[in-house]
Amino acid sequence: MQRETRKIISSLNIPLRGPLSDEPGRPIINDKKIAFNGVEDEGNESFVLTKRGFDFEFCKTARKEYDAVVVEVLKAAREVNPDIELSSDGGPEVFQ
Repeated sequence: MQRETRKIISSLNIPLRGPLSDEPGRPIINDKKIAFNGVEDEGNESFVLTKRGFDFEFCKTARKEYDAVVVEVLKAAREVNPDIELSSDGGPEVFQ
Protein backbone atom coordinates (compact mmCIF):
# COMPACT_ATOMS: atom_id res chain seq x y z
CA MET A 1 0.00 0.00 0.00
CA GLN A 2 2.90 2.36 0.56
CA ARG A 3 3.95 2.35 -3.08
CA GLU A 4 0.35 2.67 -4.30
CA THR A 5 -0.34 5.58 -1.94
CA ARG A 6 2.78 7.45 -3.00
CA LYS A 7 1.83 6.95 -6.64
CA ILE A 8 -1.72 8.23 -6.01
CA ILE A 9 -0.47 11.29 -4.14
CA SER A 10 2.05 12.05 -6.87
CA SER A 11 -0.40 11.61 -9.74
CA LEU A 12 -3.21 13.68 -8.19
CA ASN A 13 -0.85 16.48 -7.12
CA ILE A 14 -3.20 17.67 -4.35
CA PRO A 15 -1.48 19.45 -1.44
CA LEU A 16 -1.43 17.25 1.66
CA ARG A 17 -0.07 17.47 5.17
CA GLY A 18 0.27 15.02 7.97
CA PRO A 19 -2.84 14.16 9.94
CA LEU A 20 -3.07 17.65 11.48
CA SER A 21 -3.97 20.02 8.64
CA ASP A 22 -2.86 23.19 10.42
CA GLU A 23 0.60 21.96 11.42
CA PRO A 24 3.60 21.48 9.15
CA GLY A 25 4.38 17.93 8.25
CA ARG A 26 4.17 15.41 5.49
CA PRO A 27 1.70 12.59 5.08
CA ILE A 28 2.62 9.52 7.09
CA ILE A 29 3.14 6.52 4.84
CA ASN A 30 4.83 3.54 6.46
CA ASP A 31 4.27 -0.13 7.23
CA LYS A 32 2.00 0.71 10.19
CA LYS A 33 -0.28 3.40 8.79
CA ILE A 34 -1.16 5.87 6.11
CA ALA A 35 -2.31 9.20 7.52
CA PHE A 36 -2.87 12.59 5.92
CA ASN A 37 -5.16 15.58 5.71
CA GLY A 38 -5.70 18.51 3.42
CA VAL A 39 -3.75 21.71 4.01
CA GLU A 40 -5.20 24.40 6.33
CA ASP A 41 -8.65 25.46 5.05
CA GLU A 42 -8.63 22.53 2.61
CA GLY A 43 -8.32 20.08 5.49
CA ASN A 44 -11.08 18.58 7.59
CA GLU A 45 -10.78 15.23 9.39
CA SER A 46 -7.60 13.22 9.23
CA PHE A 47 -7.61 10.15 7.03
CA VAL A 48 -5.93 7.24 8.82
CA LEU A 49 -5.66 3.72 7.44
CA THR A 50 -4.00 0.98 9.47
CA LYS A 51 -3.39 -2.68 8.76
CA ARG A 52 -5.30 -3.61 11.87
CA GLY A 53 -8.51 -1.81 11.02
CA PHE A 54 -11.73 -1.75 12.99
CA ASP A 55 -15.33 -2.77 12.34
CA PHE A 56 -16.28 0.78 11.40
CA GLU A 57 -14.15 3.79 10.56
CA PHE A 58 -14.85 7.02 8.77
CA CYS A 59 -13.25 10.24 7.61
CA LYS A 60 -15.29 13.36 6.93
CA THR A 61 -13.59 15.29 4.16
CA ALA A 62 -16.41 17.80 3.60
CA ARG A 63 -15.75 17.02 -0.07
CA LYS A 64 -12.64 19.15 0.05
CA GLU A 65 -9.87 18.63 -2.49
CA TYR A 66 -8.09 15.87 -0.51
CA ASP A 67 -11.25 13.74 -0.75
CA ALA A 68 -10.01 12.56 -4.16
CA VAL A 69 -6.86 11.15 -2.53
CA VAL A 70 -8.90 9.47 0.22
CA VAL A 71 -11.14 7.79 -2.36
CA GLU A 72 -8.24 6.53 -4.47
CA VAL A 73 -6.32 5.20 -1.45
CA LEU A 74 -9.44 3.36 -0.27
CA LYS A 75 -9.94 1.86 -3.73
CA ALA A 76 -6.31 0.68 -3.67
CA ALA A 77 -6.85 -0.79 -0.19
CA ARG A 78 -9.86 -2.71 -1.48
CA GLU A 79 -7.66 -4.19 -4.22
CA VAL A 80 -5.31 -5.46 -1.51
CA ASN A 81 -8.17 -6.65 0.73
CA PRO A 82 -11.45 -7.28 -1.14
CA ASP A 83 -13.26 -7.73 2.20
CA ILE A 84 -13.07 -3.97 2.86
CA GLU A 85 -16.54 -2.46 2.54
CA LEU A 86 -16.52 1.12 1.30
CA SER A 87 -19.25 3.73 1.37
CA SER A 88 -19.43 7.45 0.77
CA ASP A 89 -21.87 10.30 1.25
CA GLY A 90 -21.10 10.94 -2.41
CA GLY A 91 -22.86 7.66 -3.26
CA PRO A 92 -21.62 4.19 -4.22
CA GLU A 93 -20.44 5.38 -7.65
CA VAL A 94 -17.53 7.13 -5.93
CA PHE A 95 -15.80 3.78 -5.49
CA GLN A 96 -16.51 2.38 -8.96
